[in-house]
Amino acid sequence: MKTTTYYNTTDLQDEQLNILIESAKKQNEEVFDVAKSLKIFTASLIHKFMLPKNGAKPPLTSVRRALNTLEYNHCKVKKTGKTRLGIYGRQENIYTLVK
Repeated sequence: MKTTTYYNTTDLQDEQLNILIESAKKQNEEVFDVAKSLKIFTASLIHKFMLPKNGAKPPLTSVRRALNTLEYNHCKVKKTGKTRLGIYGRQENIYTLVK
């Protein structure tokens, strides 16, 4: 079964698309590695603990995309049904690892 890791909203093709798909897969792995160490987490908490690469972290929206992929495509994380106040003053979902 093929799962989506990169959402090609700008209709990229060939090599450029493949590079971004691979980058999204790596982000998924990085997000999951941080999630495993935290056990219970939000997107902004994972983002806080991610190590910068080439001087920068991925955008918070990329962490949210990775969590969505890990939840719905890979069944590795799940929402707890609870929320907490996030870094932008809005509620964000709390996740946990799937056992």
